[in-house]
Amino acid sequence: MDKGAKGDAAGIPVVIIKGSGRAADIIAEAYLRSRNTEMSDDRIVADQEKNVRDLIAHVKNGRWRNTLMEECLNHLKQIIAPQNRRLITIFQKDDSNFVEIVNALWQESKNDILDTTEKLKLATVLNRYDTIEDFIKKEDRIQEPEVHQMDVEDPLHMFKKELKREKSEKWLDGIGSLLRKLTGDEYNALYKEFKGRPEEANVSDPNKHLFLWAVLLNRRKLAILFLKRLTTGSIGTALIASRILRELSVYAKRKNKLTLHSDVLQLSGEFKDVALGTLERLYEADSKNCELAVVRTLPAFGNTTCLSTAYSSNNRKFIGHDCCQSKLQSVWNGNLCISSRTQWIAFFVGIILPIFPVMMLLNDYPEESSGSGKIERFFISVRNYYTAPITKFVYNFVSYIVLLLLFAFFLLTDLRPYGEANSPGTIEWIVVVWVTTMVVEEVRQLIARAPKSMKYKAISWISDVWNMLDFAMYLLFAVSFLLHLILPPNVFVAARVMYCMTYIIFCLRPLQFGFVLKEVGPKTIMIFKMMKDLAYFLFILILFLVGFGVAVEAILYPNMDPHFNLIARALYKPFWYLYGELFLEEIEGRIDNVTCYEDPRFMNVCPQVGEYQWVVHGLTAIYLLISNILLINLLIAMFSFTFGKVQENAELIWKFHRYALIFEYVDRPTLAPPLIIIEHVFRLIKDLKMRLTEKCLKEEEEEEQQQQQQQQQQQYLNQLEKRHLNDYLIEKDQQQIKSTERRVKSIDERVDKAVLEVCEIKSSISKLRLELKDEIDIMKKDILYEISKIKTKE
Repeated sequence: MDKGAKGDAAGIPVVIIKGSGRAADIIAEAYLRSRNTEMSDDRIVADQEKNVRDLIAHVKNGRWRNTLMEECLNHLKQIIAPQNRRLITIFQKDDSNFVEIVNALWQESKNDILDTTEKLKLATVLNRYDTIEDFIKKEDRIQEPEVHQMDVEDPLHMFKKELKREKSEKWLDGIGSLLRKLTGDEYNALYKEFKGRPEEANVSDPNKHLFLWAVLLNRRKLAILFLKRLTTGSIGTALIASRILRELSVYAKRKNKLTLHSDVLQLSGEFKDVALGTLERLYEADSKNCELAVVRTLPAFGNTTCLSTAYSSNNRKFIGHDCCQSKLQSVWNGNLCISSRTQWIAFFVGIILPIFPVMMLLNDYPEESSGSGKIERFFISVRNYYTAPITKFVYNFVSYIVLLLLFAFFLLTDLRPYGEANSPGTIEWIVVVWVTTMVVEEVRQLIARAPKSMKYKAISWISDVWNMLDFAMYLLFAVSFLLHLILPPNVFVAARVMYCMTYIIFCLRPLQFGFVLKEVGPKTIMIFKMMKDLAYFLFILILFLVGFGVAVEAILYPNMDPHFNLIARALYKPFWYLYGELFLEEIEGRIDNVTCYEDPRFMNVCPQVGEYQWVVHGLTAIYLLISNILLINLLIAMFSFTFGKVQENAELIWKFHRYALIFEYVDRPTLAPPLIIIEHVFRLIKDLKMRLTEKCLKEEEEEEQQQQQQQQQQQYLNQLEKRHLNDYLIEKDQQQIKSTERRVKSIDERVDKAVLEVCEIKSSISKLRLELKDEIDIMKKDILYEISKIKTKE
């Protein structure tokens, strides 16, 4: 009674199952009588007094029973009041199916937001995505689920504590923060724009939010349903879902929820397949628009692109698809047409000698410039040539090689303590300025990264191994130059050593340039993976080094004085044993006292070789056997396994890592270091000018026209992707049906075969039984004959 009255007061629909007993029957009878008769509500309630009394008969206290009686009657009167009758739906006990009850709950009510929540909860618990589909057609507002009612197997349950900290007014912000955490802030901060209580939030695109809700709750069928209804780019949305689920699986594994980890990871793989399958069908039908689809922005998800989402989620198969690679090659060449050998020769001639007619031969002019004059086409060809990513790459590569030569020149010929004449030298100052411009470019790349906040920009930047190598390189260079300026001549060798270490890292940095070539890129990946193998191997090797080294050193040099070099001394021999240096003179005692005291390596102590010399020889033989044969071959086997594993997918790995290099040079300034600083200043002035000055009317009109054209193109691409998504899903369902039919057919064949085998076995048994019977009869006759013979003799 109390719940029904509170529901009516709050405007919540009430479903009554007549015949279920107790208060439900009382309310149902009073409701039906109030609709079918002209009796007043007071009279109807009075007639139900006996039933209510029976309902509370278990209450023994008379005063409390009277009070409870009065409250129940008041609640009943409130429930059947004319203004509340539209919220009540009555069902018979045997006719209360789920769909009718849900439809009753979805009737018009005063509190739509709470009504929507109850609907989604009920449908989610029973996984009725078909019922929710009917709801989506009518509703456009959403409400967050109750945190305390989450299923413990739902991915969101892992973040229950974090979400509970949020106040009710900011709960949707908590979901938005969670999505930012999962996606690295590359997409819009969802729900951040909502102010006030969540139930007051107006959602322009409920399908997108309900899709994310289904993904976060690991509801596959619901997610596929909302994905089919989305109009924001099916391929990109599937990739985003795959990335969110992939990150959720990582969190599940950290919290030792292995079942949830495998389920979420499986669903992530399904969305990868959906994106790839839709891409394949779209590419087969319309390759040109398919290439546009993979690089177009998705406004609903922070203007990200399909390619950037696939790269951030490590989706190699998607980026390795022919459509993506064709578009990447087109982006890499810019508007240049470089396919034949003659065109490649013309390209490199233009690099060495800026001959403008050669550049015009390489240009692939767009349609709108076909009617332009010769002068205009001349400037277009020059611009296209120098702004093409491949041209930027070549100039930056040449620039870096020149930097290495200058660095090596002053390091070998002109590195003197500060204070001497011409120190630092002119070449060193050129290198310092050169490296400074490279640092400025690195900072610009950090600021221009996809994440919105500096926190996630830094996290994204650090996650790239090449950026960490850059950071170490620039940091060591700064330390080296600082030491050059402050160290006195007597310790200046420290600055020289730091410069030498820095130069080694500078020489390793061009490895990234190798990703342009299919033959070199995978080899770079092999080097990094083999270095991981080497780190594990060194852990094992150090155990043998320390064990053998300390044992041999303790036998040869007992009771040595404590010294910092003891450990290094103990590891010295076993390390060089690996390279063939055996120190036989020292082990066999062929070193005289004079040599011991003159050689600082022995620290004024001669080896004590005596009756235990055979122990040292034995340990040396065992160590050489283990290290040079067993461990070295183990390392070779590890390297061979890594090489084979990378070589199997060499082309796919090269295509994947090539993406980052291409888009780095798409956004990179045209000029190479050190002239790159000129373009940095120009870009800064241009940006400040745009911020401080208002756009003229003509620019606003042109921008508005461009936006309209982009919107039309977006809508057309959305329709194409949606159509091919449906085709893929239908084909996948058909394949599953065929697969099921094949399995059923296979089972039928095996059953038939088993039946035939059973029949054959039964036939064999019956035949054997008859043969045994015949043999038994013969044996009986023989026995009776023998008995009769015996009786005759007697």
